[in-house]
Amino acid sequence: MDLSRERAELLSQLQALQSESQELDSRTDKTLRNMHKIADESNRVADVAHNAKNILDDLDREFEQKTKLNGLDITFLFLATAIQCARWFILSNDKFRITSTEGDKLVAGFVPKSWQNILLASVPYDAVRGGAQFEAGLAGTTHRFRTLGHDPIMGWVFGPVNILSDSLTKHDIITSYRVRNGIITEPVTTPQIFAEAGQQIRSDKMNLPAAIVRQAIHFGSDYFTAQGLPVPFISTVDNDLAKNLLTKFHIDMWSITRGAALAELVNMIVAYIHRLFYDPEQYSSPRVYEVKTRKIIRYSNVIASTSNVIYTAISGDLLRLDVGGILVTLWRLIRDRKFKQEVKREFITESFNDLIRGEEYDFE
Repeated sequence: MDLSRERAELLSQLQALQSESQELDSRTDKTLRNMHKIADESNRVADVAHNAKNILDDLDREFEQKTKLNGLDITFLFLATAIQCARWFILSNDKFRITSTEGDKLVAGFVPKSWQNILLASVPYDAVRGGAQFEAGLAGTTHRFRTLGHDPIMGWVFGPVNILSDSLTKHDIITSYRVRNGIITEPVTTPQIFAEAGQQIRSDKMNLPAAIVRQAIHFGSDYFTAQGLPVPFISTVDNDLAKNLLTKFHIDMWSITRGAALAELVNMIVAYIHRLFYDPEQYSSPRVYEVKTRKIIRYSNVIASTSNVIYTAISGDLLRLDVGGILVTLWRLIRDRKFKQEVKREFITESFNDLIRGEEYDFE
């Protein structure tokens, strides 16, 4: 009886050992298979690292291929170019102008009547009477480009100073005159009018804000007029050039900002419609597709601006020189190039990281 029990126990122990041995063999096999997976993945990553340059070059070519213009994009390009060219040809610089009187009436509609006597009164740098005795060279057709109060940038400094000191300052910055009741009475130094303006500011804290508002209103009344406001700084650097741009070719702040605004409006419309054709299955992200959109806009702007320069150079018709559109083109070239480089960097980095990362380990 004892012998049978011992045999049974030995048999049970033997079976347990066999089971443990089988389990150990199974675990060993799993460990070896996992080690092979790790080794294979390490070899794969090492291979990717070894061929990193070729892989990056392939990703670069893939990005360029994805952002290459296709038939639909070319259609958008031709359409956008045609609209931009039609814009600068039809809307020449002398179009959509108003008279000085109409400009004053337009601005008066936004100024309360109780303030109109103060804020809509003639500014001293509009004075031309009395200037002949000092050979000031100021007249109704010349004072816009010969007084700094009309400069769209420098005017924000010299305009309020002239208003506060009842004076005008010419384009050379050095020459200034005293103005009384709209008449030029005597020459004064520019430092002197700044000192007098400073006294007015110290005497009443509201004088400076009032002068600035008056300057802004005067800019508003002159902005859309036939002669308009000169291109900033040009009158100081080359007064004859400022004269020709303003009086002959109507290249002023109104024509420039109008051209730029309309050019960018066309760009926005083209971009919006082109984005409607985005296919998420074909492009890795909307930003990659946007590179194509911006390429269409950039190419159309370059073609339109180049055509404009060639046309005006051949015809001599500088009334159609699209300065605003050219500025938008230059801005697009700089901004869109930077955007493309950022998106390309993102695309290549993310794609390369995915190759390095590979699939998740499936350990047993």
